[in-house]
Amino acid sequence: MKIYERVLSNPTVAEILKTFPGATVTMKEPNRFEVEGIMEGAAVGGEYLDAIGKSDLATLSEDEYLTFVERVIRAYEEKCMSLYSPNGEMPMLPAD
Repeated sequence: MKIYERVLSNPTVAEILKTFPGATVTMKEPNRFEVEGIMEGAAVGGEYLDAIGKSDLATLSEDEYLTFVERVIRAYEEKCMSLYSPNGEMPMLPAD
């Protein structure tokens, strides 16, 4: 199973996608840096849900949901940037 198929089949992702009826998702196979970013984002999101004592996204308040999404995205971005640009310089993207 390709990585994007695993991501799309994840129950948490499936719950999020239910909030966008009719939406279609297409993804290219992520490179190794993006995979590490995804894993970091998932870990940070899980830590946040553990900290607030909730695991069902449907029970999150609007503020909790926005905080969850922000933390996941920020962790993904920060991890990818640290891998693409370890010295803080504009990176050259790796060949896929």
